[in-house]
Amino acid sequence: MKWLLALFLVVAAVPAAAESTPPQPRPGRPLTDRERALLLPLFASGLDYDAVRVIDGRFPFQPQNRYMSPEGNIYAPGHLYRADFAAPGVDVWTRAIFIHEVTHVWQHQSGMNLLAGGTAEFFKRRGAYETAYAYALVADRDLIDYGMEQQASIVEDWHLIASGRPPQRLEGSLPRAERDRLYRVVLGRFLADPAYARATTGGAVARRHDWLASQPKPAASACAETPAEHAARHNCAWRYQVKPATGR
Repeated sequence: MKWLLALFLVVAAVPAAAESTPPQPRPGRPLTDRERALLLPLFASGLDYDAVRVIDGRFPFQPQNRYMSPEGNIYAPGHLYRADFAAPGVDVWTRAIFIHEVTHVWQHQSGMNLLAGGTAEFFKRRGAYETAYAYALVADRDLIDYGMEQQASIVEDWHLIASGRPPQRLEGSLPRAERDRLYRVVLGRFLADPAYARATTGGAVARRHDWLASQPKPAASACAETPAEHAARHNCAWRYQVKPATGR
């Protein structure tokens, strides 16, 4: 009788097997074959293409008429969404936006916390987040020496140049040959092996950024526009229009 009681207690102590729940479908859609073909020359093996989803919806607190890619997926709500960003009918400007957002995915997959980075940029710039995109090409800097939005803007502009269009976020005016040389210098390690950023720790990047912040800034180019006009220019309103313009 004692052994029967012991057996009962053992059986009673074993928790009931949890009911298996079917895996939930992932939101959005995967990258199309054409999108992969567009991205492969830039990101090569530095991107997990199967992990990326393009979502016709908004991330929490996502501003109206803005793309966001904070955690490895691209949120393109409403008129910003495309069934295929590399389809023949998609203009070069929209493809460039797509490249910009995929660069944020690359950052996420490389270990960058984009939500923390974006929040830091917002407060650093006192809410004028549109000023985070502009950059100057400096010969002794690597792509990851730049800020989060600057990195994505540099890759976006490189795609525009390769498509025969002018860069949209570059500070200053440079002869074309010198401009393109500096892009190749800044993008050198990225173009050689986009996976290189995964081997760089966040602490090392932060220390490098702190050191760069202590160095003399590049000379500002002569410019007749006001600071407000300058910020608006680099916010590039055409990026969020249904039919983007073909220039600044």
